Amino acid sequence: MLRASRAVLAGVGALALLGSLPAIQAWAATCGNGIVEKGEQCDDGNLVPGGCCSPSCTFYSSFVDCGPPAAEECQGGTCDGAGTCVIPKPAGSLCTSDGVLCTRDMCDGAGACIHPPSPAGSSCQSNDDLCSEEECDGAGSCIPKGPLVCNACATCYPDEGCVGTPHALGNDPGQCNRPVATSTLRVISGSTSAKNRLAAKLVTLAAGLPSFGDPTTNTDYQLCVFQTDGSRDLALWGAPAGSGWKPDGSGFSYKFLDATSLNQLKIKLSPGGNVATLVVKARGAAAGIAYPGFVGVAPFQVELRASNGECWGASFAAEDSKIDGGKLRARTEP
Repeated sequence: MLRASRAVLAGVGALALLGSLPAIQAWAATCGNGIVEKGEQCDDGNLVPGGCCSPSCTFYSSFVDCGPPAAEECQGGTCDGAGTCVIPKPAGSLCTSDGVLCTRDMCDGAGACIHPPSPAGSSCQSNDDLCSEEECDGAGSCIPKGPLVCNACATCYPDEGCVGTPHALGNDPGQCNRPVATSTLRVISGSTSAKNRLAAKLVTLAAGLPSFGDPTTNTDYQLCVFQTDGSRDLALWGAPAGSGWKPDGSGFSYKFLDATSLNQLKIKLSPGGNVATLVVKARGAAAGIAYPGFVGVAPFQVELRASNGECWGASFAAEDSKIDGGKLRARTEP
């Protein structure tokens, strides 16, 4: 008797389940049935592209063409992003270029494609020389602006633009003063930018205290770190002349700490006869740094450049480097 009751209940449950299927099906949205249902933005009754309702029953984004074919492109329609086809295309919609660098190609809102001049100062490039900048004059012409100014760690090449370029190390004019004692580089690529760290110690040739200039008034400094396989700059920090610099013993020291106290740069310049000891410490997301690039890529060259033309540096070969997870340690001997 108990088994029979169970069987009856099972049968009733199965029938009830089967009986509920049409109701379940009625709740599911059916794209293409012409009815906007839950989960749909629109439903134009077909699954064919066209209009401003997509085959997936969502609105096409703004500026997608719609409407019947038109003799002129600006006389056609464009979707507004909310399911409406606007005819003619609104003012400011893009249209075919007239081939002139310093004009804007846009619909006027009345069905015509117009080409007003670009604002004065807009960037343009009429030649292949990437080291010469040009700009629009406000009347439709592209005119010279002047040479491209690279950062202090880069050189401009006409076919490449600004490229990080390390100096040769040595003691000749135009070279970066080479190491005369052990120099070191340590980098930590942290899990967050606030945990990034860089420390470098350079012991190089120098011409005494005068070679440092006067960073408290008029000598700017730039720290450059290069991947010398490919000559690209991995790090770039500026230490401009001024209040960040202080006389420190027989040399100078610099400290920068931003408002968050997370990004910091310290530099210490110490002369000693014909030798200079330069210590740089940085943490956080300093401008231009690519910490992950350090950890796993060698060789490197570290340079401290002064605006008076002086430079001090050291190169760290792959065999001088030890990489462990997110940490790099390197040292070089003269």
